[in-house]
Amino acid sequence: MRYGEKAIKTAMLELWDNPCSEKDYEINISFPEFTCLCP
Repeated sequence: MRYGEKAIKTAMLELWDNPCSEKDYEINISFPEFTCLCP
């Protein structure tokens, strides 16, 4: 198994209840930096 593959396969998306589910809204995430480990 290559570096990072186990972390990717076992990763879990964390979910939680929306306290304001009656409202419509949009969340934008800006992440200008990206780091990776190339083989």
